[in-house]
Amino acid sequence: MNRYKCTVSDKNGKILKFVRQGSSPAAIQAELQKEEYFPVSIREQAAKNIKGQLNSSKKTIAEFTALLSMLLDSGLSVKDGLEILKTITKDSRVNALVFAIEKDLKAGSSFYSSVRNIGPSLPAIYSSMVGVGETTGDLAYVFRKINDYLIRQKRIREKLVSSLIY
Repeated sequence: MNRYKCTVSDKNGKILKFVRQGSSPAAIQAELQKEEYFPVSIREQAAKNIKGQLNSSKKTIAEFTALLSMLLDSGLSVKDGLEILKTITKDSRVNALVFAIEKDLKAGSSFYSSVRNIGPSLPAIYSSMVGVGETTGDLAYVFRKINDYLIRQKRIREKLVSSLIY
């Protein structure tokens, strides 16, 4: 199977970019149309770039984690939380992240595997804790703790930079 860089438009006209595996551009296009996306472009990804991972910034990961933590705390399932997350965030990178996770979930992957596929931009502890949360059935608690960890990490980094500048 080849990997294709896809640019699509959703029902609301929002443009999303992501990578999808498929046998051909026509197969990818048919799949996207079934999911109610309107393909703008579908290009084969160069072999040297094939990692299967998104390059997400720390800010994107932090926003995704904070919002999903809040939604899971309110009692929503992961699937429902991801659906709502797509509607409440304006950041296209967070939407691309959510779309990639949803795609993996629809393909039958576990939530842990989907998060692990996000890539090297995640701290190693992040995906490990998601795996523990999925195994124990308490993802809401785990996402709350991950969010706390990311906030503390950001504060420490800011204090360090401030100290170095001073």
